Amino acid sequence: MPLADNDFWPLFPRQSGAVQGRYAKNRFELTTSRVGSLTIYLSPEMINFDQPLQVVINGKQVYNRHIEYDRAFLLAQYAKEMDHQALWVNRLTFPVK
Repeated sequence: MPLADNDFWPLFPRQSGAVQGRYAKNRFELTTSRVGSLTIYLSPEMINFDQPLQVVINGKQVYNRHIEYDRAFLLAQYAKEMDHQALWVNRLTFPVK
């Protein structure tokens, strides 16, 4: 006998969170559901570090200023991931309400 959709809730009591996002021209627009915090990893291929970066979460602007390369973060991430394709030079973490 097939299970109904709600028959899985006793097996999985946790609800998952979700983030939808897009970015263009140094602006991230993110919409969240059931998320307590989120981190954006930054690469020079994604943003222009010479211009201010804007981050909007759930319609509210939470960041609007310049950000710099973090050499220590870059080296630590590279040592951890050894990913030659994605070089993350900084990150931003935001609480979500």
